[in-house]
Amino acid sequence: MLKVRDAIEASTLSKRNPGTKLNSTKPFDCDATNHWGRLGVMMKVLMFALIMSSFTSTLRAQSLASVEYDNLADQLAELAGAAGIEIKRLELAEKFPPKKVYGRLPQKVTQLLSDFNYTIVQTPGQAIERIIIVGRKRHGPRRTVLHTRRHGKNHVIQAVITGVNGYFQEVSLVVDTGADYIVLPRSMMESLGLREDATTMNTLQTANGVIDALIGRLSELRIGNETISNIEVAFIEDSQLGGAKLLGMNVLKRYRFTLDDKRQTITLIKAD
Repeated sequence: MLKVRDAIEASTLSKRNPGTKLNSTKPFDCDATNHWGRLGVMMKVLMFALIMSSFTSTLRAQSLASVEYDNLADQLAELAGAAGIEIKRLELAEKFPPKKVYGRLPQKVTQLLSDFNYTIVQTPGQAIERIIIVGRKRHGPRRTVLHTRRHGKNHVIQAVITGVNGYFQEVSLVVDTGADYIVLPRSMMESLGLREDATTMNTLQTANGVIDALIGRLSELRIGNETISNIEVAFIEDSQLGGAKLLGMNVLKRYRFTLDDKRQTITLIKAD
């Protein structure tokens, strides 16, 4: 009878508390299990959303990078349209090729308009509202400043000459506005690969009168960061030069130049 009664009570208790496990010292907490289960699902959904967002952004960046534009104006127009920016005088960029750009919007604008003068109008929140292209940048004249040393009243510069045989050497040249050509001693002709039959005879007016000279060409003359190719040179007897070598007007006339006696410099200015 006792065993039957115990069985009946156990059955009744089980019906009243379906979540209770018999013969267990700890109750089974369904609410806690459901809570952590829901939290785990939410974390998984959030991680999936972040991964998809990153993947979508990467695909979009690759898509934009792979777009081919006909010119810089088309590239600027698409960038401005996506950002809600108005661009004035966009036609000035039509003759320029598109560019590869990186970074955020302000950096991209700077890179795309690097060849232009332009004005940016911003909102009170510092966002770009309008861009006005003023015009193409004007690059100023190229300027070369060379230090000189004095030889009496004359300025002497260092230069590198290259012969037709590819042999090059550094030489000191006296700046001489009265000489028509670069003037070198005849003894240098052989080392520069020049033969007399490859030159022409001419006469030069010098401070000491009219003298004969052989006119040939050097492959290259370098002075500072300036390089002049296929430049004419006059060769005269060593004794008539007294050991000097001259930088004449066939080089100097290519520049606006200034000699500064105090600073001992020569400034060569050549427009692009």
